[in-house]
Amino acid sequence: MQQLLHDVVGVTNEFLWSKLLVIMLVSCGIYFTFKLKFVQVRMLKEMVRVLMEGELVLKTAFPHFKLSVLVWRLALEQVISRELRLRLH
Repeated sequence: MQQLLHDVVGVTNEFLWSKLLVIMLVSCGIYFTFKLKFVQVRMLKEMVRVLMEGELVLKTAFPHFKLSVLVWRLALEQVISRELRLRLH
């Protein structure tokens, strides 16, 4: 009985996570592509512009963020170099 239940759950799991999932994902992708009028292609230029603008905003609006990353990096380098020196001696 336990082996039968194990087999049924295994077959169901394999079907749901392989064939059914792939079919659902592909059909949802096709549906939303047509429903949103090929937004992936239409807004490609805008997507690149926003991504490039986001880098500029990050660099200009958050200089303290860049400084804190630099401080953490220097501190990490010091800790690593200290650990290496201790292990080598």
